[in-house]
Amino acid sequence: MNPLLKPDFFKKEKNKIFLKRGIKFFVVLIFYNNLQYKVIFVTKVVFCNVLSFL
Repeated sequence: MNPLLKPDFFKKEKNKIFLKRGIKFFVVLIFYNNLQYKVIFVTKVVFCNVLSFL
């Protein structure tokens, strides 16, 4: 194997791992934000309903 190709190969592998981690982080972030908005929305709806009952 050409030693000059090795660093490039490792760089590509590192980029792949970094890309996978980045995508995973992005998905988790989006999911978490959606969850947060849903929780806030549900809380608001419940709170408004409780107030209207009072």
